[in-house]
Amino acid sequence: MLTIFVLLSCAIASASAAEDAKVTELMTKALDDVPGKEVTMITVEYAPGGKDPVHRHNAATFVYVLEGSIIMQMKGGEKVTLHPGQTFYEDPKGIHLVGENASKTKPAKFVALLVKEQGASFFIPVTKQDDDLPVFHRKGVELITIMADIERGYQASLWLYDYFQKIITERRADPRNDLISVLAQAELEGQQLTDDEIIAFLRLLLPAGAETTYRSSSNLMYGLLSNPDQLEALRKDRSLMPQAIEEGVRWEPPLTSIGRTAARDVEIEGVLIPKGSPVSVCMASANRDESRWENPDAFDIFRDQKQHMSFAFGPHMCLGMHLARMETSVAINAILDLPNLRLDPAAEDVHISGLAFRAPAGLPVLFD
Repeated sequence: MLTIFVLLSCAIASASAAEDAKVTELMTKALDDVPGKEVTMITVEYAPGGKDPVHRHNAATFVYVLEGSIIMQMKGGEKVTLHPGQTFYEDPKGIHLVGENASKTKPAKFVALLVKEQGASFFIPVTKQDDDLPVFHRKGVELITIMADIERGYQASLWLYDYFQKIITERRADPRNDLISVLAQAELEGQQLTDDEIIAFLRLLLPAGAETTYRSSSNLMYGLLSNPDQLEALRKDRSLMPQAIEEGVRWEPPLTSIGRTAARDVEIEGVLIPKGSPVSVCMASANRDESRWENPDAFDIFRDQKQHMSFAFGPHMCLGMHLARMETSVAINAILDLPNLRLDPAAEDVHISGLAFRAPAGLPVLFD
């Protein structure tokens, strides 16, 4: 049974939240030939703020999330959070499950498939919590692809406008301890920021954090996995993490170029750049300047630390660089805890690619 569910998870992971009928068809078809089992398919919606008491069940449970997030608290106290498109399988061993919908304003929805021995009883063992994070992150990434796909980027911009405007309206009426509340309530000489001004700022802030950090973390992991000796050194001595992060963003920055305007006439390497000229600064090239870096094309977390250009420099240096370093440190530390982590030797053509934005398309790994 476990094998069937794992395969099913892969089969439906790409299904859209709107394809309820398709999800049902896939689930039911996958279990048609399971002997001696009774399969029940249910679609459940939970009201905002709803709570679910602890349940016990003796039915194997398979869950596919359509909207929001499901929080499951197991018998041992651990919690598992599932987002749209993700799946969960649990064996029928008297598991205790409890959860609640954390959203006070929005409902949520999931599909549950319950497999039981003939005549056994079961309870719905999950509860929904609204969580837009996966869609929110995807729209942030789509927004920044507008240069390659104008319509996709434009639609992401519209989606984010509506999404932010609803939150701004809520925060103006009921402020909380968050950034949007600060922006919505801020006042200077009787004047407040308009919704459009706040949304413009948030649409800039979102992709700046969502796009770059996952890319830089992926690039760092590729460098470490491609150099097992450095990976092992960092695993054994986590105090090397800061210099590993700096080397990762130097060696393969997630964003290769930025635009600047010359504030005055300046000459660089014999070339005059007049005041007011637009300048395209290739940070990736600067980070591999052989006059500054010894063996610049090599990934080496032990090299002498020097100022790189991945976060830019001067008055317009990256506002979120400290947060990016912290997020990367948390992510990489967690990954390094996986025993005997290594690149999958069967994987083909794993590499970093991209012109404006760089990252590997995937990092197939194995661990014990």
